[in-house]
Amino acid sequence: MIRARGLVVRDASEPARPRLDHVELTVEPGTFAALVGESGSGKSTLLRVLSGFLTFDEGEVEIAGLALRSGPTAEGLRLALRRRAVLVLQEANLFPHLSVTENVTLALRHVRGHDRATATRAAHAMLERLGLDAHKEAAPESLSGGEAQRVALARALVLEPPVLLLDEPTSALDPKRRADLAGLFREKAAGGMTLLGITHDEALAASANARFTMAGGRLSR
Repeated sequence: MIRARGLVVRDASEPARPRLDHVELTVEPGTFAALVGESGSGKSTLLRVLSGFLTFDEGEVEIAGLALRSGPTAEGLRLALRRRAVLVLQEANLFPHLSVTENVTLALRHVRGHDRATATRAAHAMLERLGLDAHKEAAPESLSGGEAQRVALARALVLEPPVLLLDEPTSALDPKRRADLAGLFREKAAGGMTLLGITHDEALAASANARFTMAGGRLSR
């Protein structure tokens, strides 16, 4: 589950204009939710708070059973949160010295503790699901923007986190790949994963189970 109550984030330079203004949000387990709104409305700020990368000034947050309070978050709690709520940024941020398979298996091996063979099987299955079978041993520099974006998604999805947070997951994809990804997100939600994704892709937003709109730091349905 994703839940926020009275969530406020202020800029020190403009305290009277909060980036998040008493946001109330509930995303039930097994839901794929779309977060839409104009640039600068607070969508990315909300995702950064929910993933533990940004502190907040007022309110409460609960992610996959972990409760966060305003102010600094203990390092142990941040690490626990990032294991349960995985954030996929719009930029792929792949390790250039590792192959596609090595990028996808890295967290499986060193965070989840899988052996190399098990991690590789899981990675190859997810890469095939995302249409990247031919690029398993490729170097990141050889990939197109859309291919790199799908590798970053594979790296997150293969971890099977309780919560997946997505920043414009289809921005570099063609219409067919966008439709395929929408189907995969619905499939993961049906299996119990909770997904919240920022998107300007109306087709992706329409395929979601729930839709939230941000404007001026405020959230509505």
